[in-house]
Amino acid sequence: MAAPIRHTPAIRHNPGALTCDVAAWRMLRICRDREDAHPQRPEENHVATPTAPPPTRRLLRVEDAATTLGFKRSTAYEEIRRGRLRTVQVGRRRLIPTEYIEEYVELLKRESHNH
Repeated sequence: MAAPIRHTPAIRHNPGALTCDVAAWRMLRICRDREDAHPQRPEENHVATPTAPPPTRRLLRVEDAATTLGFKRSTAYEEIRRGRLRTVQVGRRRLIPTEYIEEYVELLKRESHNH
C-alpha cells in the first residue's frame, strides 16, 4: 500500500508557489470573464430579456469630444481657446456638454455655407 499523501502548504516548500498560484488564479479569472462577455454558443432555451440601453453621457472630456468630432485633442483645445467650442468647468475638469458639441457642428455648417 502506498504512503498517504500529506497536504502541506506549498509556501513552506516553495516560496514562489504563491506567486504562481495568484498568477494562475488571475488568468483563470480573466478567461472566465472573457467567456462571460463573449459566450461561445448561445444557451438552449435562453430567452433574451430586454435591457435598457447604456446611459449616454451628457458631459464629455475634451479628448472624448475631439474623438466624437473626428479630430485631434490639440485641435479641440485650439477651438476652445479661440472660443468656438464652449466648455464648462466642474472642479478642475474642463468638460464639454453634448449641446455645445451640436452648437459647434452648426457653427461649422454655417461657415461652410458662407464660403
